[in-house]
Amino acid sequence: MRLIMKKILTIFSCMLLTISLLNAQNGGNKLSLIGADPTEVRDRLDIIIGEAEFTSSRNLFAFSVQGYKTIYPWLSIGSNVPLIYSYNEFDEDKFTVGDINVGLMASLYSHQGSSVYSRVAFGFKYSLNTGDPDIQTGLGQKVLIPRLNAIFQTSDGDAFVAPVIEYYYSIDNNPLYLAINKLSLRIQGTIDFNGSWITLMPMIRWDFNHIYTTTYYISSSLGKMMNKNFGLSFDFIYRFAGEPDFDYLARLSMRFLF
Repeated sequence: MRLIMKKILTIFSCMLLTISLLNAQNGGNKLSLIGADPTEVRDRLDIIIGEAEFTSSRNLFAFSVQGYKTIYPWLSIGSNVPLIYSYNEFDEDKFTVGDINVGLMASLYSHQGSSVYSRVAFGFKYSLNTGDPDIQTGLGQKVLIPRLNAIFQTSDGDAFVAPVIEYYYSIDNNPLYLAINKLSLRIQGTIDFNGSWITLMPMIRWDFNHIYTTTYYISSSLGKMMNKNFGLSFDFIYRFAGEPDFDYLARLSMRFLF
């Protein structure tokens, strides 16, 4: 079953990348002024500082650097390096590297209508298993995370809705940890007020291994572009039902857009 899933994911990725070669230039590579569009292909650097409080066990304070570099107008590659301080009141505090991941983003199709701009993009991340699952800084296995993003934006660019589907799948077999086979769906709604923005995003996550219950989250974000290249945002994510994961995640994000 796992081998079949690997083949399906490989074929699916190749098909979408082939489509991107044929269709990426249909509507042009339109870039947002605030960098909140999950489908855009652009050069950017994000620095994120955050803290997660878990229902049990350890809490995490993380500093991560994520960057993407455009190779073609329709394709960018990037990576994310997290540094995590893991702590609780019963055990030794530890500072370590989390799961480093590499990935890409490819624009598949875009269209400029009379009142709505729409675009579809495909991306994936590959988690390298560099963290430590025993202190909650890693997943304990290599994980492939393909995703499909879309955006539907008003022609003036002041508001958009963006659904994002991500699939998490373990591609190695570590008997010490449970294999990952999960799907998440989130719908991002963003309003831009001349360089300041507000985002509300519900998310749901299903476990296809049927080990954990379906989990529900809600995320909110307030941000402001200080100039055309630099912006700040404060994000808060709250788990309100489902799998006993973190209770909340609060973070400060700095974005550099090029």
